[in-house]
Amino acid sequence: MPTIPDTPLRTPATDRLIRMRDLIELTALSRATIYREMDAGNFPLPIRIGGNNRWELAEITAFIEERKAARHRGA
Repeated sequence: MPTIPDTPLRTPATDRLIRMRDLIELTALSRATIYREMDAGNFPLPIRIGGNNRWELAEITAFIEERKAARHRGA
């Protein structure tokens, strides 16, 4: 089966944009905590699309991985 090249209509899964409910599920943080951490500059900012906030899955994954690494450094 031929592969379909990445195009604006078909992008890798990490380029996906996710909703708040997905963000809460991925991070186990509450909505209030997410916005508080964004205000403090400690959390990735959303992209505004059509009046809705969306977050880049790749940025959220990097945020989680960074926290995992910090745990091992004792931070």
